[in-house]
Amino acid sequence: MLMWEWPGPSWCGWPPVCRGCEGMKRKPAMSKVIAFGILLVDGIVSFAVVGLCALSIVRGYEGALPYLTTLIGALQAATGYVLGHYFKKSTKENTKGGIVYDAAMSGTAGESEDT
Repeated sequence: MLMWEWPGPSWCGWPPVCRGCEGMKRKPAMSKVIAFGILLVDGIVSFAVVGLCALSIVRGYEGALPYLTTLIGALQAATGYVLGHYFKKSTKENTKGGIVYDAAMSGTAGESEDT
């Protein structure tokens, strides 16, 4: 089996299409998984707490409301902390001198170095 197959005449022919990697999927970065997970947990728990607040009002047990609303605030603080550090990491990576930026620009022709 050929690893590289040149396409037919209906296509310009550059770059060659790699047929060996078609079924492979890249795993998402761990920081993205953590950021998505904290958002998911925060959303689910916030809706559950709002439901519990409604239930405590209907049942006449308003004494639980301060404790329930504190839980939402604590989760919002954790979400802000995690997303703040995620965006800080992303900003450092995608600037000149960052890991991802330098890796992307290393393959370009005519790269000028600032001294």
